[in-house]
Formats: sequence, C-alpha cells, structure tokens
Amino acid sequence: MAQTSTTENLTKDIPEDIKRQLFNSVMQQEWEKVAEIYKEYPSACKLKITSSGETALHLAISDPKSKNKVENVKKLVRHIKEEDQLEVLNLQTEKGNTPLHSAAETGQSGKTCKSLIDSVSGVNYENALKLVRARCKKGESPLFKAVHYGRLGSFFYLHSIIREHFGENFSNFERNDGQSILDDPIIRSILVRDDGQSILHDAIIRENFGLAFYIIQLYKDLVNHVDNQGESPLYALARKPTAFKSGKSFHGWVDKLIYKCIHVEKLKLLKSREKSDGEKNTMDNGSNIPPEIRPVLKQSPDSSRIRYCFVIFGYGPKKFRNIYDEKLKHTWAKQVLKELLDSATMYFKNTTAQQGTDAGRKDVSESSRMVLASSSGTNGGRKDVSQSSRVEPSSSSGAGKDESSKIEKNDSVLRIAAKYGIIDVVKRIIDKFPVAIYDENINGNNVLLLAVEKDESSKQKDTALLIAAKYGIQEMVKGIIDKFPVAIYDEDINGKNVLLLAVEKDESSKQKDTALLIAAKYGIQEMVKGIIDKFPVAIYDEDINGKNVLLLAVEKGHLKLYKYLIKCVIGSKRVIYQREDKNGNTALHLAATYDKEHPRPWPVPGVALQMVWEVKWYEFVEHTMPSRQFLRANKDDQTPWDIFRTTHKDLTKEGMQWLQDMGRSCSVVAALIVTISFASSTTVPGGIDSNTGKPKLRNNSAFNIFASASLISLCFSVTALITFLTILTSRYHERDFCKNLPSKILIGLTSLFGSVAAMLVTFCAGRFLVFEEKIKYAAFPIYAVTFFPLCIFAVAQFSLYFDLVRAIFFSPFRYDISFPSFLKKLKKKVKKS
Repeated sequence: MAQTSTTENLTKDIPEDIKRQLFNSVMQQEWEKVAEIYKEYPSACKLKITSSGETALHLAISDPKSKNKVENVKKLVRHIKEEDQLEVLNLQTEKGNTPLHSAAETGQSGKTCKSLIDSVSGVNYENALKLVRARCKKGESPLFKAVHYGRLGSFFYLHSIIREHFGENFSNFERNDGQSILDDPIIRSILVRDDGQSILHDAIIRENFGLAFYIIQLYKDLVNHVDNQGESPLYALARKPTAFKSGKSFHGWVDKLIYKCIHVEKLKLLKSREKSDGEKNTMDNGSNIPPEIRPVLKQSPDSSRIRYCFVIFGYGPKKFRNIYDEKLKHTWAKQVLKELLDSATMYFKNTTAQQGTDAGRKDVSESSRMVLASSSGTNGGRKDVSQSSRVEPSSSSGAGKDESSKIEKNDSVLRIAAKYGIIDVVKRIIDKFPVAIYDENINGNNVLLLAVEKDESSKQKDTALLIAAKYGIQEMVKGIIDKFPVAIYDEDINGKNVLLLAVEKDESSKQKDTALLIAAKYGIQEMVKGIIDKFPVAIYDEDINGKNVLLLAVEKGHLKLYKYLIKCVIGSKRVIYQREDKNGNTALHLAATYDKEHPRPWPVPGVALQMVWEVKWYEFVEHTMPSRQFLRANKDDQTPWDIFRTTHKDLTKEGMQWLQDMGRSCSVVAALIVTISFASSTTVPGGIDSNTGKPKLRNNSAFNIFASASLISLCFSVTALITFLTILTSRYHERDFCKNLPSKILIGLTSLFGSVAAMLVTFCAGRFLVFEEKIKYAAFPIYAVTFFPLCIFAVAQFSLYFDLVRAIFFSPFRYDISFPSFLKKLKKKVKKS
C-alpha cells in the first residue's frame, strides 16, 4: 500500500494529455515515443496505465506482435533512472505480477528475463534475487510462471540466477541427505506457491513432462514435497490417465500401426550442473536451454518420413502430428514416472519422527508449552494466558489460595487454554498432539470437563457432547446420549448439532488414497507396474473403504490392469486377491456392480452391447476367482450374482427393449423379402418348353443367375425371419446377453443383408433377360444405381456388425489366466527353488 501511494504521488505531476499520449503510444506499439516520454517525464515509468494496473513496461514485455521485443524492453529500461530501476521492476499489477513475471510468462528463450535482470544487477546477484523472489497474489514467483507456461529458456535462466546466488550452499543442499533445499525460506518461496504446490506439481498438472523431467534433476527434493492437501507430484501424475499409453483409446488399426511405427527421442540427462545453468556460451547461441537437450526438445513429426506412407489412408499432417504428440507425451511421462519412483520415499518409515511422537505422548504438558511459546505474539489472548490464570477467583482462606496457585502451577498449557476458552490455542495443541486430549489435572478433570466448567457468563458454550463429537470420542458421545437422550438436540454457536460435527470430523480425518490407488482408479498400468516394482509393499495399500489395487481395477473395469495384477499376484501376495472391502465385497461382488452414472469404459455403444460386455466382464472375473468365492455373501447378505441382477436390472430392461424393437423392424423387412423371393423363385422367365417341360432359357447364363439368386434370397430371408422371431420370443436372461443373443443378432443381420443382395441380383438378372439385345449393356448404370441402397444399408449397419463380431469372436476377455493356472505356476516355482 505504501509503495502504491508513493507511486501515485510521483505520477500526479504528469499532465493528463501526456498520460493519454503514453497510453495511445503503447496501444499502437510505438515504443520510440514511449521511450521519449520516459526521458522527458522520468516518473512516467511508474505510471499504471491500464485498469489491471499494468505499466508501459509490462505491456512492452507481453506485446504479442512485437518482433524486436527484447530491444524494445532494453530501450525502455535504459530511460529509467538507475535509482528507480529496482522499484519499477518490482511494480505489481492487480494480480501481483511484476515485469519479470510477464517476461517469464511470454519469453520462450529467456532473453527478456535476462535483459530485465541485467539492467538492475550487473554482477550483483542480490538485486537479481530480489526480482526472482517476487510473488504474485497466488504466491507464484517468476520461475513458477515460467514453468506454468512451459517456457524452458526462462526457466533455465532463472534457475541459473538462483544457483549463482547460493553458490556452494546450493551444492551443499544436494549432497547433504539430512537437508533439503526447501529448508531455505528463500528457495521455498520461489519454488512453492501459497497452496503448497511446487513447480514440479504444476509441470505435471500442465503435462509439461519435458520440463518436469529436468525439474526433478535440478530440484530432486521436490519429488517428496507435498502440497496443502498432502499430495506429492506422484499423486498429480496418477490423475493423468491420458499421459500413458494404457489411457489412450485408438480409433482403429491404422492409428495403432502409426503409433507403433513412429519413433520419438527420449529425454536426455543433463551432462553436468554447470552446463545446465545458462552459462555465457549458452547465451551466445541465443538460448538458455542447455545445448545437449535442445535436439530432443525440438524434435518434430515433420522430420519423420514414415508419415508419407499413411497419406493413402487419409492421414494428413494434422492427424499424424496428433498421434506423434500422443506418443511423445506417453514416452516422456513414462520417463518422469521412473524419475519420481527412483527418488520417492513414500513407503519409508521415519523412525526418528516416530520416536519423537512417542516422547511427546510421555510428556504432553511440556510439548504443549512449546507449542504455546511458538505461537506467542500472534494473539493478545495467547500472550496473557499466564496473567489471566492469576485473575481466577479464589477462596477467601489462605489455604484455598495456596491450593489454587498449586493447581495453576501444575496445569499444562492445554488445560489452562481450555479453562479460559482460548479455542485457537486448544485447537492447535490438539492438532499437533492428539493424545493431549486425555491429559488431566490433579483433580482428574480433562480438557473436555474443563471446557464445560468454563465461564458461566459466556453467551453460549459447547456442551461435553458437542466437544466429544468434535474430537471423535465415540465412547463419550454414546455414554452421554444413553444417559441424557435430550442432549442429542444440543447445538453449538454455529447451529451445528452432534451429527453435523461428527460428519465434519469424519471428513477432516478421511484417509487419503495413495498414488498407487489413484493410478489404479484411472487404469494407468504403467504407473501401477512402476510403483509395485519399486515398492512391492505398496500392493497391500487400501483406501478408506478397504479396497486394494486389485479391487479398484475390477470395480472400474480396467481389463488390462486386472490381467497384469492377477499375473503378478503369486505366492504370499495372493492374499490381496481374496481381500474384501469394508462391506464384505470381494472382487466378484465389485465386478457384478453396475453404476449407471459412472459406467465402465467399454469400447462399445448401445445398451445391449454394454450388457454383453458387462456379462463377459463378470464371467471373466468369475473364472479367475477361486471357486469358493462364487457363493460368498457380503455384509448385506448378497451374493455376487444377486448384486449383478439387482444393479443390471434397468440395463437388462433397456437392452431387451432395444432388441425387441430391432427384432420387430427387421422381421417385417425379412417377411417382405420372403414374399418377393418366393414369388421370384416360382417364376420361370421365358416360359417352359411344352415338348420337354424344361425352361426355354435354361442354357442362358442370365437365367441360371436368376434362378440361383432367387433361391438364395428365399433361404436367407427365411433364416433372417426365423432368427428375429426367436429374438422376440427369447427369455432375456442376463447370461443370454453373453453369447446367445449377440449370435442371433449377427446371424439375423447377415442373413438379412444376404437376402437383400440376392434379391437385387435376381432383379438385375431378370431385367437382363427382358431387355433387347441393343440396350442390354446400356442398362449396367441402372444396375449400379440399384445396388446403391444396399451399400447405404451396409455402411449404416457396419459399426454394429463390427461390434458384434468383435464381441463374439475377438473378445479381449480370454480365459488364458485362471485359478488352476496360478497353482501350476506356483508348483513350478516351488520345484525350481
């Protein structure tokens, strides 16, 4: 605020017409005129000329049309007084962005950042660091902005400023295992923003995997840094299923072929720390990006000759680039995953911290005093706790006074804070040391009882029931409600009753899913495999509902991930295969469950085909489960098949309706074709020879085609009619959707298509016999037009036909993995050992 007021006072002397002239010059990118105004009115450089609080320097840096942006910026900075340069470069917009923030956002090469820093620092890295440390209202530094917008050059240059400033200390952070670079408040303010997310979090969230790879190399401590939600960068990557091949759904075999044929370069490690820090030789080449990694970062699909081979399939440069970018993203994301896992310590138990916790439990009072001491000075009430305690009314007798002072002396900070209603202190101590809630004074009163006895004159105080609900003490809540049922209607000062407080407590104490479980939910096979290979113990992770990685894969319908998991679950790890969640649901129960709001990602549309894949998924999981699991009931006394029938009831009904509608429509068409085919098959073109009783045109090839086609049309149409009638009269049992009903649909559609084709051939052959010799061959275009409706019918039904063929003959649910096969593998393993 002080800086803003000073700036406003200095810019008051500038005439209004000059201000307008400055604004117009900036809008028209006339930077020469802006420099002249700066020269004539030195305080104009501090003038904020837009409603968002930007100066002319801000706008010059972010000018998208300027071809000589760096020169324009240097020109403006040169006309700023030397004593004002640091202040001008620290001026913030309404969003808190300084000119260096804008330079980091827009500068790919980092030259603009260099020109700004060189203008105020020269060789003085103290001034440079002041600019790099500046944070916007979101708590983002210029380095953070460079990462957010994927500006590699700006990132490497700003990193070099940090490294040069700390010098040997920066290397000490890297070499010392007990010390982190985030322990330094300056570095932390640059690398981490207000919500706790680091530049590595942001790079992964924005899918800048190339940048994330090099951030891990330069700032390895960020791998295990968690944000305010308790999530590390690995969690952010676990929520990116499309960053891996397992999360990509190809549109056809051509896409898959192109994906396999494309070659992309993997990211290369930086040769040395010194060469990655924007040295002079790097700067002279016009880029801050280390030279050894430039070719990898600049690779393009235009250099791949293989793209010309797929032009015949209609794959132009745009389609090819999309597939190329996908493979590049998948390759780099896999490298980032490997680097994260190599440095991750999420399953390492810190014994030192555990010992500290145990010690804290032994001496809660002493720890509480430390917390209060650290919080002193932030609240007047906290400062005067000890003084307030002396004001407590005491007995008139001297003995009473002595006893009171004795109690006060032995009381812990938590009990004193509870007695005098200092809620924020109580909350901080209990959050830091949960066991402190059981601390009692010499009279046997704990913090709850002291809080109840506190200050009868207060407006409204929480009852013991509400306090117990806040802290999740179930035994106390139950005891109070059993003794005083009316207490359940108690409300705190915010109108929250015991139920709402219990829900709040439950929400705040919810167990966070691990990165493995998040990856399993999204079906990221590469990450699941990487984590299990690196940390085998992670396979036993469970979420708040008691579901492990295998149960989540089954619940979400991730087929490839499930196949991988049941292959790797051998020996002692087999226990996770037979796990149940908190409701007693096995993997088969979860496979039987269908959620209409969040259906499984099956690659087929339509309710009937969805039902086909649901049944196949259930049978596949059933086949891989031990036989004793089939009839096991959960806590609601439901078997897997009970759940399947209940949850798939609506889907079965919708599938039945779709099949009946299609059966009725197709059976009507088939009946019409039967009528036409029967009439044509009993008709003899040209008549019958009265002498021989044989057709007169029997030696004509067109006649033979007519007779054969009419008979084929009749057979196919009758087959189609009978097939669709059997579909209409089907019982529509759930398991019928697996193979019975799809087979009937396939046979019916094939027969109908064949009958229509044969009927058209019959028509063309009959017309060929009728036409005179002169116009026989002129009728061929008419025949071609006649077959056009057939082509339309074929194209319209091709997708459905293809899905049916794939569901019946090319199903991914293959029983190549079964329970007996695991036993065989296990026996072989035992014999070898």
